[in-house]
Amino acid sequence: MTALAVSCGSDFSAEGTYEGKLVVEDGIKFVELELLEGNTARVKGFFPNLKEGTWVKESIGKGFSKDGVMVTFDFKENPDDSFRVVFLLLHAEEGFILSNIRVRLLLEDKFSMLQPYKLKEKNPLLKRVD
Repeated sequence: MTALAVSCGSDFSAEGTYEGKLVVEDGIKFVELELLEGNTARVKGFFPNLKEGTWVKESIGKGFSKDGVMVTFDFKENPDDSFRVVFLLLHAEEGFILSNIRVRLLLEDKFSMLQPYKLKEKNPLLKRVD
């Protein structure tokens, strides 16, 4: 069993490239997540195509300090199929732990409540590679 050290506080630099394996409802996904300057995020491997979104430092753990990152991807492919996917990442010594994925549907021009997306293997590490 491997232990991961989790950092507290907002003194970490989030910008960088992270890779990891996610075991989710519909299979195994090998993802690469880039957190770029200007709060732009890009992810490969989770969605069928490269997807761009935004990120912001946020309180992900149970405290009030900004100990993680919230990454948001919006999909507005057509009027009947609009939704938002949110990754909640908790800062760790080697990168980020993906603590939760949430999906929010756009219904009648309003976003619905965030619904969790099932991770079959909890708390996967997205390891910093640059």
